Amino acid sequence: MLIKNNILGKVADEDIDNGTIVIPDDVTEIDSCAFEDCISLISIKIPDNVTKINYKAFKNCENLQSIKIPDGVKYIGSSAFCNCESLKSINIPDNITLIGVFAFKNCKNLKSIKIPNSVKHIGTGAFENCTKLPYHFENGFQRRSIFYKSMTICQLLCFPLFLKISVTFFKGTILLRMHTTQIMNQRHD
Repeated sequence: MLIKNNILGKVADEDIDNGTIVIPDDVTEIDSCAFEDCISLISIKIPDNVTKINYKAFKNCENLQSIKIPDGVKYIGSSAFCNCESLKSINIPDNITLIGVFAFKNCKNLKSIKIPNSVKHIGTGAFENCTKLPYHFENGFQRRSIFYKSMTICQLLCFPLFLKISVTFFKGTILLRMHTTQIMNQRHD
């Protein structure tokens, strides 16, 4: 494992022991592609001092099942967890303000995620193809297409929060096919 200026660089599969790795407490950032393609990674606890999980940090960690993101993290980069097909749940801490483009794309077994009010921006396709994800909203987003081919259900009580969104926000979901008229009527009331 490579660490420079408190930034965790590239990690190899050889650095992972029994499916996990201990990241030193002085690490403040997980660099782009740090764990990319580490197929032996199953679980990880990120140290409390980390504030950024950068671009493709855990991309293609297909066996990653659980991850503890500390409260200090403010940023989840684009494609950070893309193709982590074994990931089942993730808790986004209250300090996160940005979830990048395709951050959780193709996390096909992701069944639980809670987005706190602190999140101000979710990139396009952030949850694309997360087909098992029943999404629970705490606040409204004006960003379109973040759930493309994702949701199987969205609770109807979230609609009052979405008066300014485009119908393409729900593109490719069961919700769009079933409730397009309701969405449009609520947007124009």
